[in-house]
Amino acid sequence: MGVAVASADVERVERWFRDGDLLHPFEGDAPPSTVDLARAIASFGGAPLSDADDRAAELANRIGSDRPLLFVLVDGLGCVFDELAKPGGLLAAAEGIQLRSVFPSTTAAALTTLATGAWPSEHGVPAWYTHLHRNDLTATILPFVERNSERKLQEFGIRPSEAFAYPSRMASIEGHLRTYH
Repeated sequence: MGVAVASADVERVERWFRDGDLLHPFEGDAPPSTVDLARAIASFGGAPLSDADDRAAELANRIGSDRPLLFVLVDGLGCVFDELAKPGGLLAAAEGIQLRSVFPSTTAAALTTLATGAWPSEHGVPAWYTHLHRNDLTATILPFVERNSERKLQEFGIRPSEAFAYPSRMASIEGHLRTYH
């Protein structure tokens, strides 16, 4: 029975992809993703791009390294952007690049993707709260504190390398790019 259910689930998901109800992050003519953006920005700081990073390389070329880059992240802007981009709006003259977000598109997943250049399924931060099974506690993962007490996770003997599967790329670009955070 379990195999039949799994097979039906796989068929249903494949149908969603065929019908366009689900979008694959990098098949066909998909726009670049926030993963590609993170990798492109890191490449300006000296982080290497792999042969599989063609969309990141395309973004890096489009952004260009011959001029200063100011990357501003405004979380939760959503549809307000449409208003800002209208004629006469603050961003009316700005050149835009359509990007596909990560899934889940939560703040924690997206910010960790920007810091690591990895997909949420790789970096393992799907949401603001993360249960750390080994330590049997729930963390507010980005501030790196225990959820209820707000004590630093280091007080529980947890190092960032134990909680995050991928290291941040920020250290590799610190000497090459001016960063503010």
